[in-house]
Amino acid sequence: MRIAALLAVLGGCASPPPATPVSRAVDFLVSRQAPDGLWKSDTTTVLGSGQALTPFVLYALSHASPETLAPHRKAIDRGLDRLPISGDEYPSYALALSILALHRLRRSADTGPLDLALRARQLTEDNGWSESDPEYGGWDHGTAMPKKPECRRPDVSVTAFAVEALGGNAKARRFAERCRAPAGGYLFTPSRLWEHQNKAGPGIGYETATFDALRILGASPTSDAGLALPEEWREALFFYRAFVRSKVRPDPATASAVLARQNPDGSFRNPVALMKEDDPLIATGLALAALCLCR
Repeated sequence: MRIAALLAVLGGCASPPPATPVSRAVDFLVSRQAPDGLWKSDTTTVLGSGQALTPFVLYALSHASPETLAPHRKAIDRGLDRLPISGDEYPSYALALSILALHRLRRSADTGPLDLALRARQLTEDNGWSESDPEYGGWDHGTAMPKKPECRRPDVSVTAFAVEALGGNAKARRFAERCRAPAGGYLFTPSRLWEHQNKAGPGIGYETATFDALRILGASPTSDAGLALPEEWREALFFYRAFVRSKVRPDPATASAVLARQNPDGSFRNPVALMKEDDPLIATGLALAALCLCR
């Protein structure tokens, strides 16, 4: 009994493991959880409800090791208990990320109803689309915000998350193949209506769209994956670029570039607000996933 008591005392005095960039990022994200279990943006009102940001943060956290997440298990479970969250805040992203977070952090969860809801949002013959339509097989953001009609535009980013959540999708592959650019690489969307949204210009492939298309196709990167973003977008998409590169081609150089931007409190933040990476929840989530994928 005395030996057992001594061991208990010694165990209680053991030093906690040293903080790492990953654990500091995890600590920061968990510290920003609201009392109701959600994560809500203080930076942009469009992500203020927690519907899309909560599953995104949980998905990002799921890339860390179980040991790193262990001290935060109660907070994580509180967030998972709130999924899915209803509303009109990027519902296609929210559904896909909810499925992924539950699969990765609560393996016993039944996501069948969420899978059906996500499949119902795919642009197919089931909801009036023809295989000859360029948008066929893709997903749009699933919302009709009056000031953001582009949310009805199918693109490779939301489609890549949907395909990841569903474990593959043949119709989405056709969509991704239509995103192939004439001179190489892939486009953000094959829709002529929205070609002005392509960040490298109409008909020109570029890096982040190419990596997202490769996620859908399950293909290995080629020289196409090196197609650079125009300068004005390269900084605005710094953390998303690091994330999608790491999903397809993990690279220590990507991790080093991300680590150089970590703040003393463990967070990351992009000074450029164009793609909402000025929100530390978004930037830190993307950075955390990239670091874990590259380790």
